[in-house]
Amino acid sequence: FNLKAEESAHVADVFAKAAVLGTLSVTDMGESFKYVGAVAGNMANQSIESVSAALAALSNNGIKGSQAGTVLRSSLAKLSAPNKNAAAAIKELGLKTLDASGNLLPLSNIVEQFRVKTEKMGDAQKNAYAKMLVGQEAMTGFIALAKTGGAELDKMTNELIDSKGAAEAMAKIKMSGLAGAWELMTGAIDGVVIA
Repeated sequence: FNLKAEESAHVADVFAKAAVLGTLSVTDMGESFKYVGAVAGNMANQSIESVSAALAALSNNGIKGSQAGTVLRSSLAKLSAPNKNAAAAIKELGLKTLDASGNLLPLSNIVEQFRVKTEKMGDAQKNAYAKMLVGQEAMTGFIALAKTGGAELDKMTNELIDSKGAAEAMAKIKMSGLAGAWELMTGAIDGVVIA
């Protein structure tokens, strides 16, 4: 994603906010990014916020961790460099996947196009097109993203862009109450034992 070290606080905020928007943990986000990060940032021209929004949406459909990362990696790779089947599906559906410079459009744009172009199709035909576009392994997740819709993905992305302070707020909530007191006490004991 070509992020600088000083942007690490923003990444933590994005992960924390995505966990709130979805049904996943920050650990799930890290696991997903192990699979999708390089493709999304280097090959597919996607932002960390848009990928995180897609991961949150996938989690709301029961797809998390390495499975979600694999779905997005496969989808973005196949949309960035379509094979024969993907190219045929793009042409038949009339999808636009690249901008004028040849870069992949935001995933939210592509899944919205897919949603609109297939909304009157039966499940079998829609599934066949999804399989042609992104492959068997990623089609269920791609359809889940299309059902979420491009507008909702864009809304989530914008919330993640404006997520400043989300990690700190999550930490405060986690450290409140009895569980937080226990964590502080055991951390202090561990510090004494190490010293």
